[in-house]
Amino acid sequence: DLNTVNIIISNNSSLTHLGLGGIHIPQLDQLAIFNTPSEYNLLELDISNAGLSDLNQINRLVNLQTLNASSNSLVDVYPVSLLQHLEVLDLSHNDIQYVNMLSAITDLKVLDLRGNLNIQCAELDDLETRLIPGALLRPATCIIFTAPDISILSPPDMQLFYSTSSINFLATASDAEDGVLDASIQWSSNLDGVIGSGASLVATLNAGEHIVTASVTDSHGNTASTTVNVTVLHNTAPEITILSIIDGAVFNAGENILLGASAFDIEDGDLGFSIQWSSSVDGNLGSGANIFIPLSIGHHIITASVTDAAGVNTAQSVSLSVNALPLLNLLSPANGSLFMLQETLELSAMASDFEDGDIGANIQWSSDIDGFLGTGVSLIRTLSLGNHNITVSVTDSAGATQTSTTNVVIDQVDLQITVSGWRKWKTATLSWGRARTAVDIYMDGVLIDTATSSGTADY
Repeated sequence: DLNTVNIIISNNSSLTHLGLGGIHIPQLDQLAIFNTPSEYNLLELDISNAGLSDLNQINRLVNLQTLNASSNSLVDVYPVSLLQHLEVLDLSHNDIQYVNMLSAITDLKVLDLRGNLNIQCAELDDLETRLIPGALLRPATCIIFTAPDISILSPPDMQLFYSTSSINFLATASDAEDGVLDASIQWSSNLDGVIGSGASLVATLNAGEHIVTASVTDSHGNTASTTVNVTVLHNTAPEITILSIIDGAVFNAGENILLGASAFDIEDGDLGFSIQWSSSVDGNLGSGANIFIPLSIGHHIITASVTDAAGVNTAQSVSLSVNALPLLNLLSPANGSLFMLQETLELSAMASDFEDGDIGANIQWSSDIDGFLGTGVSLIRTLSLGNHNITVSVTDSAGATQTSTTNVVIDQVDLQITVSGWRKWKTATLSWGRARTAVDIYMDGVLIDTATSSGTADY
């Protein structure tokens, strides 16, 4: 009630917006805000449907920008005309007769006078010339009902299209009373019937000579329409099929990949020569029915597209992955290394892969003389006598293989034995050389001496 409202007003001197719509207010000055109006900076006030017969004192709210005093019994609006900062003023559904003085409110952007049936239309005409265009909302008794205006902006008259063409329909419509009516525009064809609605839409038409109509109806039932003539020729979209790649295929880095497809159009025939290829990673790849091209590492969406003479585009896509080759680093033995027969040598390498990470466990070792030697990043082996080509290889999870080779020579000590003497006085003379390490000398399977890498000894 009013008492509660006044308590709230009295306790809130910082009020800028006050909504009292529907609350009975016998006299405006019974509001507490009018006791000390200078203490408030009220910007918006709603006193609609409050039972008011006048707005005396309203001019004391000097900073008011928005006032809703609709659905009261107001006759005189002079006090309102003194509010120079008003931008929105709703005086609809009152008993107002004279309104010319409201032109003094220079900031007024919206003035609603609908439902005030006693205002002279000539006075409204005069007031409207003093306000911002479009600011005045008239009572129904003073509305001049005119038919809307409508214009087709697209397509142009006598334009040629194909049955597969997406045609842009664009129009604009306005009305003196209702304003912009673009959303209410209706489109139709004498052949295809209803096309759609709205200021802008995209549609296809069947082959034939079309009369396309754009029409609009305002809120008072007045209709306006305009037409354009459109010729539509029959056309079918081309067909395209990717032939060379199975979806999800995997290729290795550096591999020349065959991109092959066929394209055919009922009207244009074979369009294979105009197929365009593209990758989601590498962009444009080239044109033609068949091209060979390496792709960068990663997951690709490969698209083949073709456009017929009518401008209709058809595309097909497949996915493929380009696998990075594994990296292999042969650490030992060094190429050209020399080892002695029965001497152990270390086979050592490292392997990694972009997709799989460390794949050292997959390393394979082999010799062209001794065959398969083992797996892993490090092996200790003795090799048979000869010139060995050692091959190390590794394969990733996608089947890509990297190999490396090194050459080692397995030699033996240059040994000569000369026996002299007679019977139990015989002497064995050993001569040796070219050993890479100290030489162990055995007799009857028992180590009896260790000597330098070359020398002579009697036993």
